[in-house]
Amino acid sequence: MESDRRPLSGLVSPEAEDLYIRIAAAGNLAIGEGNGRVDPATAAFDELLVAKIVSPAPGEPDCVRVVSQPIALQLLLARRHHQATEMYDSILQGWQSLEGLLQSAVNASQRTADDTFENSNGALEFVADRNTLLNLSNELYLGARKELRSTVCGTYTTPNSVEEIVSPPEPAIASGARFRTLYDSAFASSFAGAEIIRLSVEAGEEARIRDRLPTKLLHTDDRIALVALTETGSAGALLVRSPYLLTLIREWFDATWNDPATTRVGTDSSDEVTPVQRQILRLMASGMTDEAMARSLGTSVRTVRRNVGAIMDTIGVSTRFAAGAAAAKRGWI
Repeated sequence: MESDRRPLSGLVSPEAEDLYIRIAAAGNLAIGEGNGRVDPATAAFDELLVAKIVSPAPGEPDCVRVVSQPIALQLLLARRHHQATEMYDSILQGWQSLEGLLQSAVNASQRTADDTFENSNGALEFVADRNTLLNLSNELYLGARKELRSTVCGTYTTPNSVEEIVSPPEPAIASGARFRTLYDSAFASSFAGAEIIRLSVEAGEEARIRDRLPTKLLHTDDRIALVALTETGSAGALLVRSPYLLTLIREWFDATWNDPATTRVGTDSSDEVTPVQRQILRLMASGMTDEAMARSLGTSVRTVRRNVGAIMDTIGVSTRFAAGAAAAKRGWI
């Protein structure tokens, strides 16, 4: 193997990857201590064994071998995908816990004549008045200076006029603020909903569609959120200032945003990456470093890294592993 080739980079520890390379280069290696042998008591060997990448050599019970690089990558990617699914499930469980908390707030609101429920430290505030909710929604959406996360669900029977549609303000977009909205399929398939999405995207919003969303929410600059207590919002909403709940909402939103079942708006998946970027994705999947990819493509490392960044922005992920997994699911590699 080439000395700069890192076939399992990012999927196993550097020590396990070095051991994989050593066994693969030799074909078979004897079990034991000392030069030219594999010590089965090491963490690196155990890591490969758990991943089913290393196994006894046929006919040589005292020797081990490793699976081919494509099979190793397939096994590791499947394992990581399973771990990511479990993490997503845990976030959904957290969301269910939040729903229980929201329901508790609804019950509390029914025991008071006041429209506002506030806990002892001001972390939660129940808001029931419709005009107050509308004003808060506009303030939170238009007040974002760094990042706005929002969800929209339901249908509109009457199209909104252009003047009524709230879109990302131009100064905020120009200053680098990011506006992201998840729409459910019912909203996106309605005439008014489709028009709202189109105008919002033209104004600079990033939009994605999901079959179903649990409720409406606005999450502004990681400092405050407004979460409807029902899909329609008719039962009121919670104004959230608790850092713990804000983190929970943010992580649920980001996991849902990056989930393969969430569809990107405004692009044809077959044209989302260029031919060069597809080639870079294949080289990334083979474990090449940026330097090795640059030599293979006859270009600079800077160009490779710029394309890798563009790929991650296009797919909407923050790591190379996530980019590889999403690209594989879409059939790009």
